[in-house]
Amino acid sequence: SKFIFKKKYEPKEVKKEREIGFVTGADLFMRKSALDKSGLFDENIFMYSEDVDLCKRLSDLGFKITVIPEPRIIHLEGVSRTTLIKSKMKVLPGKYYYLRKHKMYVTLYTMKISYLILHAFCYLFTLNSEHKDLFKIHFNG
Repeated sequence: SKFIFKKKYEPKEVKKEREIGFVTGADLFMRKSALDKSGLFDENIFMYSEDVDLCKRLSDLGFKITVIPEPRIIHLEGVSRTTLIKSKMKVLPGKYYYLRKHKMYVTLYTMKISYLILHAFCYLFTLNSEHKDLFKIHFNG
């Protein structure tokens, strides 16, 4: 959001426990029995979608994914990333895998088309060859 709106996103403080879609892996706590039923992180996902996949599998098994107000966690988000393009090269295969795995084909192809258009424009205006490398991921992912 800070790139588009020139404003830093400030997360809202959680006031009460509530059910949500997923919890980021850095903040994820669960019972061992739940993990025994769902299985571990999917090793086919390198980074940034493995937590979403695990939460979806837990939810599909009937577990509730909730956020609770008491714990305080500091997550240095984005520290494992390098450049935005290199980050996309690592992240996109996992996102595409996740969408295929859970049969979210409309989202998958909408995302691929959107990224192809975006990276085509980026390449045309910057001539940065890394944008061309991303095309391989969009076509093969």
